[in-house]
Amino acid sequence: MLEKLPLLFPGISLRPAMACEISPYGVLAARQDSSSGLATQFAPLAATALQPGWKSPNVLDRPAVVAALRSAITSVAERGRPLPGGRSLPANRALTLIVPDATVRVLLLDFDALPSKRAEALAILRFRLRKLVPFESDDAAVTWQVMGTSAEGVRVLVVVIPRDVLLEYESVVREAGFIPGVVLPSTLAATPLLGAEPALLVNHNGTTLTTTILRGQELLLHRALDFSGLDSLENPDEQPGAPLRLPRSPEIREREEAEDIRRGVSVALAYFEDTLATAASELFYIGPGTAEAFHAMLGEPTIAVRELGPTPELPSRTVPRSMLAPVTGALLNA
Repeated sequence: MLEKLPLLFPGISLRPAMACEISPYGVLAARQDSSSGLATQFAPLAATALQPGWKSPNVLDRPAVVAALRSAITSVAERGRPLPGGRSLPANRALTLIVPDATVRVLLLDFDALPSKRAEALAILRFRLRKLVPFESDDAAVTWQVMGTSAEGVRVLVVVIPRDVLLEYESVVREAGFIPGVVLPSTLAATPLLGAEPALLVNHNGTTLTTTILRGQELLLHRALDFSGLDSLENPDEQPGAPLRLPRSPEIREREEAEDIRRGVSVALAYFEDTLATAASELFYIGPGTAEAFHAMLGEPTIAVRELGPTPELPSRTVPRSMLAPVTGALLNA
């Protein structure tokens, strides 16, 4: 369950030896292999199969998602006891499940103090979250990590996900025949790959763009932008009888999304400079395509864009390197 997850840099842990990310693009499974490096397999999903968000259901085509999970994970899992017909059971069915950023809220909260007893701290966090999240916080899965303490108080990183949404993702993994031992949101899963120097990380995951700034093990910014409403038929703020806004064409939607991405990255760059008193010279990219294509779309000639992914010693031939960071980060200390 999410309450048990270690956040960011967990140090020594008992992470599962496999990791699997479910995203609007598909299912990406990975396992570190001592002989071949990083064993990976990607199973694509139709655009209508998954709709990540705070409201259930997220899984719109359950058979397709379960089939993709079973196909991708089975391809990388270690083989165990043989079965009739030349098949075999996986040696270990436990894995780290990585869910879309759109399903969670990540917050940095300040407190005068936070009790050391888990139950007492959780009660305080739930009370604070009631006014901060757009879903029921009393039943949500909550986990947290102290980012720092000072004379002024305690800064805490809090991750919260609606209980029914969490159970939905866990259930499709179980239906595929595997066990979600640890649950992580996509961007936080990738952060162990960053070094000690301040870094800006951009994760383009379906209709969500997450910008994150870290300084060593300290999270300074985590901001997720949702583009799923760009082609919505709904008019929640208009009077009855108002003209219906029709869906935009793919070309217009792509152009508007690119503009929103540029705006989101620009805000993160400004925050980086204001907070750290120095301008960022590069950003790390996670997402489809290449770092070069993302750099060209940004139109920021002074900012270098690098793919955040496994080292060259951990090759993968099945998916772009730029999409491997979450599963690779989740496998550290496995």
